[in-house]
Amino acid sequence: MLLTKRERKIMSFLAEGLPPRYIAEKLNISTRTVQNHLSRIYAKNNVNASLKL
Repeated sequence: MLLTKRERKIMSFLAEGLPPRYIAEKLNISTRTVQNHLSRIYAKNNVNASLKL
């Protein structure tokens, strides 16, 4: 599992318990972009999105 720098940053915010909306605000990107990154993170880790990491 190789995550990009951005995916690792998003994962660190997610690990802190921040919801996608707040992650998007911190990174100055859209919530949809955060959701797209999360989808790729889940796919790279063979995780069903409904299970979460």
